[in-house]
Amino acid sequence: MSDTKRFPPDPAFSNYFDDFLLDESEELNTADLTRLFREEDTRPRLPEGFHEDRRKATRDRRKDRTGDRRKTLSVREELAHDQDGDPVAAYLREMGTLALLTEEDEIHLSSLIEEGGQRVQNAALSTHVAIAVLTNLADSLADGRQDITQVLQVEAELDEAAVEQIKNRFLDRVDKAQALDRERLALGLGIDRCRSRDDYFTKRRAVLEKGEEISRLFHEMAIKKRYIDPIVAGLELLSERMRGAVVSMVDRRSPAHPGATQRPVTLSLAELTVDVQFMREVGLDAPALAQITHEIDSGATIIKHARQSMVQGNLRLVVAVAKQHLGRGLGFGDLIQEGNIGLMKAAERFNHRRGFRFSTYAVWWIRQAIARGVADKGRIIRLPVYMIDTINKLLRASTQFYAREQREPTAAELAEVLGMELEKVKNGLKVAGDAVLFDTLGGDAGEAALGATLAEQDRPGPEEITVTARLKECLKQVLATLTPREAMVLRMRYGIDVDSDHTLEEVGSHFAVTRERVRQIELRALERLRKPGRMEELRDFLDQ
Repeated sequence: MSDTKRFPPDPAFSNYFDDFLLDESEELNTADLTRLFREEDTRPRLPEGFHEDRRKATRDRRKDRTGDRRKTLSVREELAHDQDGDPVAAYLREMGTLALLTEEDEIHLSSLIEEGGQRVQNAALSTHVAIAVLTNLADSLADGRQDITQVLQVEAELDEAAVEQIKNRFLDRVDKAQALDRERLALGLGIDRCRSRDDYFTKRRAVLEKGEEISRLFHEMAIKKRYIDPIVAGLELLSERMRGAVVSMVDRRSPAHPGATQRPVTLSLAELTVDVQFMREVGLDAPALAQITHEIDSGATIIKHARQSMVQGNLRLVVAVAKQHLGRGLGFGDLIQEGNIGLMKAAERFNHRRGFRFSTYAVWWIRQAIARGVADKGRIIRLPVYMIDTINKLLRASTQFYAREQREPTAAELAEVLGMELEKVKNGLKVAGDAVLFDTLGGDAGEAALGATLAEQDRPGPEEITVTARLKECLKQVLATLTPREAMVLRMRYGIDVDSDHTLEEVGSHFAVTRERVRQIELRALERLRKPGRMEELRDFLDQ
């Protein structure tokens, strides 16, 4: 490594790269390598006082409702008093500290989510890893395997001509991205062979600019998350591999490593770039990849915090919907949990540009999630969703019929009211009752489990077990009078002491003879067994 060039920093670069581009007399120590992957505060930049204003509004409303009684107790102290009580009550009390979102809040949070998604997309598409994904998408669009609406976020009200124009524009951008990527890789492969400082920084800057050009091509196109995620996963894998290579090199240079030199535990950036061979595959060096992964993490954190704020501001909506589903097999806490899952899904899919409030959009997701949870977990034996719907229709019709006629309806009357087939109604009524666990205590004294009181119809009795054992013994003695080959043929043909009976072809394959030869052996063995004296004991079993 003695011939490796070390270059001083270029003044045109930002402070981020000034930390790693060192002078010829300087080297990168272990602490600098740690800073290469440092974590920064990437929380979304909400307007100053955004959350404080919401909390203040909530506190004012609570103060009006409860007076001065809670002035000396914080919410955390109240929860501490309730820690041994009902967890749902504690949850509801904590939920009461969160303010509702205004329409402006929802628009702002949605804009933050879009901003975070754009940052993730721009950073991911600026790498060579993204080119393979874009190429596959272009191929699937060109041959008709996919539609552009499956790849990009496209407004639903656009006509076919506008959608086709978007598709052609996307295919054209992919072609340009492929050309730029080839140029970038050519520059990246030769960056470690530079012999002058100016040449090094010129090529390095050109490599980064090519990536920025690629990401700008798709800046106005929102590629769906399921296609960005594989790119992000690939970059995370590369980053982990690079971390491992850095740690390995530091260990080799450490005095504690066997055979290490007396040189200090330092490492030049040029050595890092040359030694990490896999970095050439993506045309990026260590600081550039670190910056890209940092940008992705920053965008993902913005999305996470914005969605979290949107969910927290609508938790009351989940409670309101959950109350409508009480008495259907799940407890109140479980209903809230299922509804919160639906609320989070709604936050992932909400688009404020369509003109309606988030609560209007989310209530459908909450209801669907709770209904699915009741169907899957509300009964001991799970029923399909379509059967749950049928049972609910039957129950509603039965309740209305009873209120009108003051008696329970028959299956035929329910079938007529609902317009269903009679057999379908009978099946629905049959499964409408909930199951009973086998370990439920029953009997007069309640000391025996229900399962212990039920007769086992399929279990053989003691007499049958004895007869079966005697029959096996007699068959064994009778077959012993035949040749081993004849006995084995009969065992395989009639399933005696084997898993199942076998066909003539299967037995012939076992003995490497034809099926006709097996048939002859079987007939001869049966003929021998029919002789007097060999079947006497077996006749007793035939009589039974």
